[in-house]
Amino acid sequence: MPKAPRVTSALGHLDVIRCVDYSPDGRAFATGGCDHAVCLWDGVTGRCFRVMEGHSGVVRALRFSPNGARLASGRNRWHPCVLLSFDSRPE
Repeated sequence: MPKAPRVTSALGHLDVIRCVDYSPDGRAFATGGCDHAVCLWDGVTGRCFRVMEGHSGVVRALRFSPNGARLASGRNRWHPCVLLSFDSRPE
């Protein structure tokens, strides 16, 4: 298995990253942060391939669905989560 390059900076975010979750197949991962954004990353290259904005506050929780087709993101227990449907494979 080829060794993945080390990611030294999170070019998809403009502020601190607060949470991360890997897709079930390990080919992608998502990060959420203080910039109110959710970023999708290629799990092999470390490249950010999608930035999803729209939260009204810090993203503190992420969870991929078992099939990897959806991602739930949330702020805290007082705010409902956002369910995102997408193709989690890098383009």
